[in-house]
Amino acid sequence: MIKIRNILFTILIVILLASNLGFSAELPRVAVIGFDSTSPGYLWSIDSELSKAATDLMVNALINT
Repeated sequence: MIKIRNILFTILIVILLASNLGFSAELPRVAVIGFDSTSPGYLWSIDSELSKAATDLMVNALINT
């Protein structure tokens, strides 16, 4: 009985290790939405040039990591 448990445990460990290797090659998917600001003195909407630039900076930073 103990031998069967050891074999099952070993098979389980091998399956877990093999599945982990498959997941490590996959890149995460991330979405970036446009930025806007409503703080006093810094009012800009989501379609402004500053918002587009901030969004592009975030996208580039995520791609480079």
